[in-house]
Amino acid sequence: MRIVSFKTDEFAGIKSRSYEFKDGLNVLYGENEAGKSTLIDAIFYTIFKSSRLHKTRDRDFINNYFPKQSDTIDAQVILKKEDLYFKIMRSWGAEANSMLEFSDGRTYRDEEMIKRNLKELMGFGAATFKYIFFSSQRDLSESLYTILKEDNLKGEVRNFFSKAVMELDGVSIDELELIIDEKIRELSSNWDIVSNRPKNNRGINNPYKISVGKILSSYYDKERLIRDMAITREKEDRFEKAGDRLKKLDILMHKLRDDKEKMDQLSDDIRKRDNLERDLKEYLKEEEKLKEVVEKWPEYKIRIDKNKKELEVLNSELEKAKNDLDSISKLEKKRELERIVEDYDKLRLKADNIIKEIQFLKGKDRQKLSYLEKIKNDIELNRSKLNSGNLISRIKIINKDFNIKLENALGEIEFGDQEIELGSYVKLNIEDVLEFEVKNKEVDIETIKENLRKDENYLSREYERLGINSLSDLKEQVELNEKYKSDLNAIESQMS
Repeated sequence: MRIVSFKTDEFAGIKSRSYEFKDGLNVLYGENEAGKSTLIDAIFYTIFKSSRLHKTRDRDFINNYFPKQSDTIDAQVILKKEDLYFKIMRSWGAEANSMLEFSDGRTYRDEEMIKRNLKELMGFGAATFKYIFFSSQRDLSESLYTILKEDNLKGEVRNFFSKAVMELDGVSIDELELIIDEKIRELSSNWDIVSNRPKNNRGINNPYKISVGKILSSYYDKERLIRDMAITREKEDRFEKAGDRLKKLDILMHKLRDDKEKMDQLSDDIRKRDNLERDLKEYLKEEEKLKEVVEKWPEYKIRIDKNKKELEVLNSELEKAKNDLDSISKLEKKRELERIVEDYDKLRLKADNIIKEIQFLKGKDRQKLSYLEKIKNDIELNRSKLNSGNLISRIKIINKDFNIKLENALGEIEFGDQEIELGSYVKLNIEDVLEFEVKNKEVDIETIKENLRKDENYLSREYERLGINSLSDLKEQVELNEKYKSDLNAIESQMS
């Protein structure tokens, strides 16, 4: 048995709340007076409290759970037992009603039928659930503490609870004790409670691998943490020593950097002096050359004047040669332009012819070819559908006085004394006597025939419009059109 969910619009201090419960242990936590105990009470009363209240007998229930200014409270609980879900809905007060609804479709509204079904489902009566399963911690804690301290009371309490449980529908204390023992084993497996240490003193260096209780697991975690802290402390000491050494090295590095800066300054002064001395030597050499030029200047002036006249003659001859070269260059350019214009005219003529061919083939492209191929495939598919029935007939005319007509899905067919494949549809008509029709119920003959007629008419019109006899003709013209376009692009590229 498992509580799946609880919901209420108003119950005591709980308003418009719903709770979902998972498999296993569910914990309700919160501050004092947050409504934890009220929620437990609400679940209990939803299961076991009739919606019909008595003013005197149910006075405590009314005083404890009906809010002021409210004459109605309600709650809903969904429970699961094995694969069966059942929902209990109750409303107490002015709009009192109860309902028990099962996942298999059964529904009960009568209080006696609800009580009878719940007793069969729950296995125990309301008293067992109230004093054992829904008991309040604040009422039991002091009694349980006293019982656990006094060993001589345990047997009496066991007998008392066994008797009480038998009277209250038979919950076994032994089962409860087994559960408690299992929880103790889960907590203290391989832990020596008396010595407060692992059994056989097996610490973190020789730990248990199996049957490790939660206490022992926490102890191992603590020991690992202590060991890790010691390692961390050792590393911190090493880090601190390394830091001290790094500080000393840093001081030494600053001193060496200062010394280096001083040496660099001295080196700069030496380099500047060397550069100045080298520049001075160059200046002295230039001074000697200038002195020599000043001394020989009259001779140099005569040479300069002579060279100027020779330069003027050379410039005149150069200008004449340039003019001759320009004339030759212009003539060559004219011939090149004439050749280019001639080539351009040839390309233009060729391009015009190709454009005319492309205009003639306009509309004959890959898209049109693909679409007509699809139409043709649809025609073949519809023909195959009409001929897919595998009907074979042999008709022999005994009395030739009757006008007999035989049709399949594609039209009237000739017949004689031989087998005829009829496809998915056949119609036999004996004029003024009989009309007999056979259809394949899985094939929509009329729709297929209509689609076939439309596709064939469209294909025929396109063949006539494009001036072709088959898709092979169109394919050849499409390829020719693409070749023309490629040639035209090449010509335009050359012309540009």
